[in-house]
Amino acid sequence: MNKKGYCLLTGPTGVGKSSVMSCLATKISCKLYSDPYVNNPFIHDEYLKNNRCFQSQVFFFKEFLKIHKEINIEMESNFIFQERSIYESVNIFCRNLFLENKFNQDELTVMFELLSCVESYIKRPQKIIYLNASSDIIMNRIMKRGRTFECNISESFVKRQIQLYEDWIDCITKQWKCNIIRINTNSQTIESISEMVLGYLF
Repeated sequence: MNKKGYCLLTGPTGVGKSSVMSCLATKISCKLYSDPYVNNPFIHDEYLKNNRCFQSQVFFFKEFLKIHKEINIEMESNFIFQERSIYESVNIFCRNLFLENKFNQDELTVMFELLSCVESYIKRPQKIIYLNASSDIIMNRIMKRGRTFECNISESFVKRQIQLYEDWIDCITKQWKCNIIRINTNSQTIESISEMVLGYLF
C-alpha cells in the first residue's frame, strides 16, 4: 500500500480504540500511534487517589506533542493512523477533570493556552473515525480489560465523557475541514469494526 495521509481514531475510554488499532496493525502497512497512557508515571495517582491530576495531564500533553511532531514529518511519506490526539487530551480529559473538581480554573486555562500555543504547528487529520457506544456497553468493556487504574471508573464518568466527546465532535465538524465518520460499536465485534474502518479509509 503506497498511500499517504493522516487519520485519527477517537472516542470515549473503553469504546474499543486500542483493540481496533491492534487488529488494523495485522491488516495494513502504516504508521500506528497509540494512546501514550502506558508511560505516564502519574496516572495511577490521578485515577486512584484523585491527586496529581495536573501533573498527569501535563505529561500527556508532552507525550502527545512529541507524537504530533513526528506525525508532521511521517505523513509526508506514510499513511498515519493515530489513536487519540492532543486535542482530546485537553478538550475531553482536562475539561472532565474540571467538571469533577479535580482541576481548578487556572489549571484548565493553562492547558487550553498550551494547546492554543502549539496548535499552529500541528497538522490536523484529513479523516476522523469516531467510535461511540452506550455507557453500559463501555462500562462492561472497561471492566473486562482490567486495567488497574480504571477500576474506580464510574458510570457517571463514562456518561460525562461520552457527552464531552459528542460536543467536541459537533464542534470540529463545523470548524475543521476533514471527513468525520461515526461508527456505533454497541453490537459490533472488533473484527467487524476494523473492516468498516478499512472500508472508510481505502
